[in-house]
Amino acid sequence: RTVQRPFMLSRAGTLGIHRFGAAMWSGDIASRLDALAMHMQAQANMVTVGIDYYGTDTGGFKRWFLPNDTATVKDARPSEDEMFSKWLAASVWFDIPLRVHTSNIRQNKCPSGHSRRGCTYRISPAEIGWIDSNRFNIRQRYELVPYFYALAHRAFQHGLPVIAPLWYYFPADMTVRLMAGSQKMVGPDIMVAFAARHGQTHTDVYLPDLPQADSHWHSYHHPHTPFAGGQWLRNVSLFRAGDGVYTLPAYVRSGAILPMTLDQQQGGVGEGGSVSLRVFASREGSEFEMVVADDGRSVDHYDTDTNRPVYRTLRAVVSQRFDGPTGGDGTVGQITITPATADRHA
Repeated sequence: RTVQRPFMLSRAGTLGIHRFGAAMWSGDIASRLDALAMHMQAQANMVTVGIDYYGTDTGGFKRWFLPNDTATVKDARPSEDEMFSKWLAASVWFDIPLRVHTSNIRQNKCPSGHSRRGCTYRISPAEIGWIDSNRFNIRQRYELVPYFYALAHRAFQHGLPVIAPLWYYFPADMTVRLMAGSQKMVGPDIMVAFAARHGQTHTDVYLPDLPQADSHWHSYHHPHTPFAGGQWLRNVSLFRAGDGVYTLPAYVRSGAILPMTLDQQQGGVGEGGSVSLRVFASREGSEFEMVVADDGRSVDHYDTDTNRPVYRTLRAVVSQRFDGPTGGDGTVGQITITPATADRHA
């Protein structure tokens, strides 16, 4: 028995091991973007057998394989800095847990003029790659902690995936059926396009057809312009206009309710901080169950019969509906939050 919740990172496991606080990773992966692409396909297979918590050694474990990377556009050469920042941008969306890890048993060749015979590989996002992009993407991950937390709780309670292939949510879309898996859903509402080749600056993104007549997709980073479903967006930039920050294209569908945090030092959910909501309004209405208070660490008590730890959380259901003016005050809809209820889970 422990006073803190266990979490295990395992090389092997079986169906649904994430329900018991266990995750898997893709082993000692090469520091190559073509290896990252293979990992992304493996992750999709893991989800189909109930393993949600699956990630990489961000930046790759075997850095000395980098020069052999085949994921390049014409005339581009593999770059350690580009590899790391593009890998990190993918990891912040898809990896659970998010970890930067590289082998330093083999010593890297030192830069020209360096006095030492051998140098360790750079692993900190503050010292390798495109630093502004690294900072932006890591902050984005912290921003979405309450959303990821709610998805993890949903997976624990109902077995629904945290990150899923497009076909899981859009099985009737024939274009989705024929796609190779370069796009994924983070929860039921956010779609992210994976792109990682040296020298790549743009990518094509498919927006799945949405069943509701008034539903649209919205860019996560620039949400004010709606896009109809069932279409390709061609040559979407991987770099933000203005600041040149590298980030993967992400789109949110109408009706989404995203719990977020402005406190990026917050460890759990609602622990000494606050949860804000980003709502993508729809006339159809929607709801989302979120965890509003959980420190992410403590054990409430141990079940006397099973000897399993029991955790205490507070959760609330948020609903929205925006279907036009409802009164003389110009109100066009409403957001409702149910009072928080306490749960205990073994």
